[in-house]
Amino acid sequence: MQARIHALQNPTNCSSARLLVCELNWDCGFAIELHVVAYYLQVAAASNRTLVLHKNGAEWRYASRGWESIFLPISSCNGPSTTGLEFWNRIEQPARVVRCPSLWLKEATIPAHAPKVLPTELASALVAAHGDPHVFVVGQLKHYLMQMQPSTKAVLAQAEKEIFAGANRVKHAYMVGLHIRRSDKVGTESSYYPVEEYMRWIDYRFRVKQRQLDRATASVQSTHQPPPEIHRQLYVATDDPTVVEELRSKYPNYEVYSNSIGSATAQLTTRYSDASLLALLVDIHVLSTVDYLVCTFSSGVSRTAYELMQVGHADGDKSGRYHSLDFGYVLPRQQDQEVVAVEAHHITGDYRFPELEMEAGDTIVVDWNMMRVQPEHLESAGWNRGTNRRTGILGFFPRHKVLEKAWRTASFPLFAT
Repeated sequence: MQARIHALQNPTNCSSARLLVCELNWDCGFAIELHVVAYYLQVAAASNRTLVLHKNGAEWRYASRGWESIFLPISSCNGPSTTGLEFWNRIEQPARVVRCPSLWLKEATIPAHAPKVLPTELASALVAAHGDPHVFVVGQLKHYLMQMQPSTKAVLAQAEKEIFAGANRVKHAYMVGLHIRRSDKVGTESSYYPVEEYMRWIDYRFRVKQRQLDRATASVQSTHQPPPEIHRQLYVATDDPTVVEELRSKYPNYEVYSNSIGSATAQLTTRYSDASLLALLVDIHVLSTVDYLVCTFSSGVSRTAYELMQVGHADGDKSGRYHSLDFGYVLPRQQDQEVVAVEAHHITGDYRFPELEMEAGDTIVVDWNMMRVQPEHLESAGWNRGTNRRTGILGFFPRHKVLEKAWRTASFPLFAT
């Protein structure tokens, strides 16, 4: 996929290439801006257009010297101004150069080739090789976009070296990544979760890994030898500087690592600075390399780390290696995602949010906009919101009672053999 994307983004003749021009600065966080660019890179791939950034991203507010001071250019073609360009509206649109429409207009139509959709040309191979091919495709797009300048790579390498300078390199080490986002999410898009709630799931994960190790070594070890223990390591990415010390105090059986610069510069007053962006990239990079991720998928940073986990790792498929305390893996302005109920759910009345009545076999359309739920619904950890096609009713349903119904596909000639 990377080779095909590279060819699309670097045409032999930019003066005749069909371009899709994407603006930055959508008045949202870094991860959502990255999502917008990846979203339209997928649309560009379906349209046989080269995606370029408005003025090459020179006015990007997250970096004082623009996108290309941090990342490699996404294309060999220069990005013109969007002034006077018509908006993209269909695959066969005749205009050579068009601009990306805003994702956030309520009346905007979701393109048929936008996430979550798989290229028909690759679908069978992706479904056979990966547990969640949607995540794999988005991870490939973001991996391409986030290719870093040598100077950025050097900063990340040095930061990672300093973070893990005292790490024990032991045989049975296992690292969980923990992302705790609080400053601008709590009360609007997510609930406040104490560290104990995150650690409950992390402890559970380590118990599972310990049992797996016990079974693997039981047949080869002497009965006189004590069973090996999993070495518990934790990388913490957070915008709350108090979290790391709280974890170290309450959980001394864990080795806790963090990027202290990241939590300090992630405050709202310093978020739009080069130092803050580089610290955030360190966190995303490290979170994408851990063995398991505990987070809240209401945060685009958590979703981005999980997407990048799927790309370029020796152990291949890392789908499912996460626990999100709030929402499932849902993308802003995604295609309708259909799931099928494998178990009935009847309204209990035990929650402040409206439960969805469903019978086994019902088709549920997941609501991508569930991140904009009412404050009283933010306690809905482990639930998604959707509409039951049989009843037409919108409500929350337990994620463990449904499975993906079918993988949505569309033709991407770019990926044809």
